[in-house]
Amino acid sequence: MTSKRVMAARLGPTSQREGGRSVFVCAPLKKNPFDQAHIDSVLASVIRPGDRLVTADATAGSQLDAVTAYGEAHGFAVSAITLETTSPDLIVLILDPLQDNTDILRARTLAVHGDSDIVLAELNSTLA
Repeated sequence: MTSKRVMAARLGPTSQREGGRSVFVCAPLKKNPFDQAHIDSVLASVIRPGDRLVTADATAGSQLDAVTAYGEAHGFAVSAITLETTSPDLIVLILDPLQDNTDILRARTLAVHGDSDIVLAELNSTLA
């Protein structure tokens, strides 16, 4: 088996917000059983006490399940982005390089309309 990882990022100063934040999390809709552990790892590295998790939609299927599962396991409130009146403080985009990421890339446009910080993460993938 061959493993390939490609990452790209632009680093800039963070907003240094204090206190709880609204954190929009967009994860792949289709995931394999190993992806939840990786999604949990990404969220554990950026979510802090007092944060509120926000998801795309109540009908997002496994995307909502991954974020909700993390929220329930760690005591974070989870709500839909449609209930938000302002741009989220933080946007976490978890990409799967082997799937269609159209919804995730569309979610990135939220940062244009506000002062959102963005974290991009990629699910580990192994190519056969």
